[in-house]
Amino acid sequence: MCDYCILHGEGKRWYQNERNYSREIFSSDETQTFMHDFFSRQLEERKKRNTEILALSKTAEWLLTREKLETYYRENLHHQVVPIEVACDIVRMADRACLMSCVCKKMVGKQDKLCLGLGFAVDVADGYPEYTDDIQEISVGDACAFIERLDEGGVVHSVSALHVPYIGMVCNCDLKFCNPYRMRLRGVKNAFYKSEFVFEIDRNKCSQCGECVSRCLFGALRSEEEIFIDAEKCFGCGQCRRACEEHAIAAKERSTHAVGEIW
Repeated sequence: MCDYCILHGEGKRWYQNERNYSREIFSSDETQTFMHDFFSRQLEERKKRNTEILALSKTAEWLLTREKLETYYRENLHHQVVPIEVACDIVRMADRACLMSCVCKKMVGKQDKLCLGLGFAVDVADGYPEYTDDIQEISVGDACAFIERLDEGGVVHSVSALHVPYIGMVCNCDLKFCNPYRMRLRGVKNAFYKSEFVFEIDRNKCSQCGECVSRCLFGALRSEEEIFIDAEKCFGCGQCRRACEEHAIAAKERSTHAVGEIW
């Protein structure tokens, strides 16, 4: 298990620990302060700050900025990739969900409700319509059906803290616009953590059709003499598994794998 699980999981994965969805954690001064600050930030302020950060990534100041961003994401807005079945389990544990706009896409003028607010965070999000574009509360069953439709379309699901360890969102990320993923590409690991799983191919079942290669969003699959998954590049999203009609691709625990220290 990852370091978040060790610190916040109480023997489970951190997103399987019921306490991390609780009113106790939600009501803490630190969580409340972060959550209201996060949702209240104006869109133009977000766009300006994001532009400044991306510009800094090309300068000598980036090393110090990156360290600050690592701390920010590690302590507050930690995202971790999860496969579809885990995303649905998280929604069920939160027992409440709402649709709200993806702020990453809003910053480029796209109004897509891709994100799910969870649990007590739904009420906070409802107070900031500029961020959420008027939330739409939906049933847990409808939220899981929504995740399924998006998964078929090729998004990457991630669980997001709203001040660690409180779990407040499931993001359904279009990587072309995802700011946490952009930060990951610039070395900010905690912005977009790899999942607790890597995926492997069963050679006895694989037909070498190559559908999984084109489905992978992280460049982890390639076709040489046979289809190959580069475990070091695998984020564990499960999109390759979805493409496989032979059921030849399965999840393996990252912590027991050779890449168990690569998050």
